[in-house]
Parts: sequence; structure tokens; C-alpha cells
Amino acid sequence: MAEQAEGAGKIKLTKMEFGKCSICGETSENILRGPAITMNYSGDALHYLLDALSIIGLYDPATSKAQPGAHVFICDGCAYWIANWFEEQAYQADAEEFRTRKVKVTPGKINAILDQHVIGQERAKKSLAVAVWQHYMRVYASELAVFKPKRKDNEVDIEKSNVLLIGPTGSGKTLLAKVIANYLEVPFATIDASSVTASGYKGAEASDCLKQLIRSADGDLAAAEHGLIFIDEVDKIVTKDTSGGADVGGVGAQHAFLKIIEGADVPVEVTLPGGQKTEITIDTRNILFIASGAFPGLSKMVASRTEKKGLGFTSPGARKLSEKEALHKVTPEDISKYGLIPEFCGRFPVIETLDPLTPDDLRRILTEPKNAVVKQYEKLFRITGVELEVSNEVIDLIVTEAMTKKTGARGLRGVIESRLKHVLYSVPDLKQTNTRLQKITIDKECIEGGEPKYFYRAPKRKQMVVQE
Repeated sequence: MAEQAEGAGKIKLTKMEFGKCSICGETSENILRGPAITMNYSGDALHYLLDALSIIGLYDPATSKAQPGAHVFICDGCAYWIANWFEEQAYQADAEEFRTRKVKVTPGKINAILDQHVIGQERAKKSLAVAVWQHYMRVYASELAVFKPKRKDNEVDIEKSNVLLIGPTGSGKTLLAKVIANYLEVPFATIDASSVTASGYKGAEASDCLKQLIRSADGDLAAAEHGLIFIDEVDKIVTKDTSGGADVGGVGAQHAFLKIIEGADVPVEVTLPGGQKTEITIDTRNILFIASGAFPGLSKMVASRTEKKGLGFTSPGARKLSEKEALHKVTPEDISKYGLIPEFCGRFPVIETLDPLTPDDLRRILTEPKNAVVKQYEKLFRITGVELEVSNEVIDLIVTEAMTKKTGARGLRGVIESRLKHVLYSVPDLKQTNTRLQKITIDKECIEGGEPKYFYRAPKRKQMVVQE
């Protein structure tokens, strides 16, 4: 017969007849005997207890057996004390590592990293940097309160600062989230909200993002519980008129996300390396959620609310707000009116908008960021031993085509691929057949289907050998 008791890892103790504890020497009714150690303990509690037993010579890590076999007894008091003591030591080490790595992060440093990868969007980058900094300070404060409970400020709870990004396709919403996750070295997962349905219906589940986050953390549950989840296309799960039927892909999907985003212990089924499936519980309270959507038509809704109507013959006419100006005035009420339920909106206290990209923005995106598309192709050709030069005229043509397709920064690579496919196909073979090929220049003729300009190294002059 086993009883569940409170303590580190919720240790299960086997209830047996009175025995003497091998650690404290006291006689107790609730004891754990010999090989049953590894059967009744689990997770960190087992790890901490076996460490303690190996130190005092009652456990041999090499053979994974209790020593000396059936004569090892542990009372419940010692078991809890050992597990809790080791857990506190490990936690304090983790907290110190967290403090040195996370507390040094500031909004300015986050913004500086974003500047290296994202062109423009200055307002959104600063707002996101502040929200991310607030979130991880909140995480640190909550973890600090565990082993320093007497601090006066422990009575104050800092709320989560989840972020909702609103902006057109290709404006950099996904990239912002990825850069932040890479900088903070936290697991990152993304899910397309439009694929999620209410529980019990065919489609993706909201908890799939948690499974992906655990995989991103290589199975490290503690790391996953401090990760970042990006929910894309939330504007596609707005409430729809179903004439009384279940809105499983709209409001149903929103309700499926509520518990996960708010912060709770969520059970998820994961697959172990051997293929066996098991259910684990992940705490989402310290996971940062960033949601995004294009929200087409939202600017018109905001403009109709904010524009001042002129009255009378002498009153000046109302000034029309641009799409950019209107979106900067968006409120949670506007988002709710658009079709996201108030409970969903309330879980994203930070709402920020991204501006439509201008042609000048796209030119800079092609060449300036750390991972600019042109820089990627330059590296690709450099690996093969060829220097690549792209003329400004070509950059302008690529930008013009991307603006016409209205795909934003996301479509730049596709334009280059389609225009330069013949060059990407022929140059690697040409380099192998003519090792003197040193440089190619992409100009207007090339991007319209012609050949690039080729530059070759001068042949080496043969040295004359004078025979004596």
C-alpha cells in the first residue's frame, strides 16, 4: 500500500511495518526499503535522493543498486529533507545563473539586437523590448521569492506582458520574435492560429505549440517553461456568423488558447525517443506569448471611430487618417469589435503595430541587416570561390516587383530566386570548369534573363628556368 505525501517531487512512500532508518537511525512506520527506491521515487526527487545515498555509501551509481540491498531503509522525514535540501541547492544555482544572464538584459540591449536584424519599425521594437524585459524580470522575481520568501516586495504580483503585434504581411512580426528568442537563448515555438480548432474537433490543438516548445528545448521541461511561443494569424480566428452553429475555428479556437496563454499547468502528450507516448504537465505561467496578425480592415474601423466630423457650413472637413496613423490609435476595444473575444484580448496587455514597409525600407532590408538576403547570396557564392556583386539598379527592380506583389520583406527572396535561377544554376559548374573565374556582377540585363558579367583572374606567368 502506498500513500501520496507532499514534498519535493511528491514522493510516494511504501507503508511497511516498523523499521530503522539507515540515515537517521530512528524507527518509523513509513519507510522505503532497498530496491523499491527507484520504483517509488520519480523525477528530480529520485535524482536528489540517489545523490545523497551515494554520498553516504548507501547507493552505487555504477550498478544503479541500493547498497547493501534489502538492508537499506529510509524514513519519510529523511526522504523529504534530502529531496528538499538538494532541490533548494540546485534551485539556488539555477537562480544565480538566471540572475547573471537575464538581469543584465535591458530594453536598450534588446532593441540594439533587434536593430541588427530588423529595418525600421522603431516604435514596435522599443515597445517589444520593454515588454520582453518586463516579462523576464517578472520571472526572476517569482523565482527569487521561492527561496527568499521574507522579501517585502513578494506580496506584489507582476502580471504577464504578452504582446499582440498588428501589421501587414512581411513587415517583420515573426522575425522580431525569432531574434528575441535567439538573443535570450530560450526555446522557441510557433503555431498558425488558423489551423487550431476547439477541443474535440478535427484540426490542430492549441497545446501543439507546447509540444513543439518541448521539442525545441530537447525535452528539457524546465527550459521549455521559460520559452517563447509565437502565435501567428490570430486575425483568422475571429468570431464568425455560423447561424447558431459551433464556431470551432473562430471563438472555439480562441477559447482553446485561453488557459495556455493565461498561465496554468497544462497536460500534454509527448513521444519519448523510443516511440513510447507519455503525458507530462507543463507550467505556462512563465512562457512569453507573442501573437500577430495582419487584421485587414482594422485601420478603417479605427479611423471611423477617431475621425472628427465637421458640422455646419463653416466647419473644416474631417482630416482623413492614413492607415499608419489609424493603427497607432488601436485599442483593445477595437480588437474586440474586430472579432477577438474580450478574454483573449485581455491576455495581451501590450498591443503594438508595425508600419507597412516603404520601398526605401525594402532596399535597406536587402543589404543592411545581419542576415540580409543579398549578404546570404554573397556568402553562398563566396563558398564556391566566386565574388558576387549586385548593382543598385537590380536592387531597385527587385524592390519594385516586391512592392507590386505586396508581399513585403517576406517576398524579397522569392523575387531574387525567380530572377536569378539561371545564374544560380550555371555559375557553380562554370567555376569548376574554369578555376580562374573570380567575380560576377548582376546587372539589369542579367535579371531580365541575360548573363552576368564575368571577371577572371589573370593567368600566372611561367617562370623561366635558366640552365647553367
